[in-house]
Amino acid sequence: MKKNSYFLYLMSAVSIVLVAYGLLHALHLIQLPMKLFLLVNIVIPVLFIGGAAIVTVGKKKNPESFAQRFMLMTTFQLLTILSIIAAIWYKANIHLKSFGLQFVSVFVVLMIFHSLLLIRLGAEEK
Repeated sequence: MKKNSYFLYLMSAVSIVLVAYGLLHALHLIQLPMKLFLLVNIVIPVLFIGGAAIVTVGKKKNPESFAQRFMLMTTFQLLTILSIIAAIWYKANIHLKSFGLQFVSVFVVLMIFHSLLLIRLGAEEK
């Protein structure tokens, strides 16, 4: 898999998951204030584009370097998620449970897909 197709697959997955999330919200199957709903839809793409940049920027390097960049990306994303949840806890404690569950659920689904894409990318770079 080349880096271009990796980015295409990643952006497709982010788009599909966020559209499904938006449909669930529009159909009132999940309820969240609009500000928090928009926060999820803004932060998630930024996290995954930033994570993809961390892992793929640079020349082809050895597998150890790839693993280090993968761990750096994961740490960056998880700390960002925890920081946002802490800010919501401080600001809007009444919606913390629903926001946290939805935010982490969308993140985990995309993180699984992102990890599988990175494993394919790393395996083909060998």
